[in-house]
Amino acid sequence: MVVIIGFIVIIGGSLAGFYMAGGTVGLLIHAAEIVTIGAMLFGCAVIMAP
Repeated sequence: MVVIIGFIVIIGGSLAGFYMAGGTVGLLIHAAEIVTIGAMLFGCAVIMAP
């Protein structure tokens, strides 16, 4: 459950930061951006895992 909440926080933070920087969230719906965000999520999960 904690991992799922962590993923939601990471995705939300990434989208909020991108939006605050002046980008439109619709631009993130492309393959390259999805791979980048997915890699960040996976990396955070690996770091968090004991």
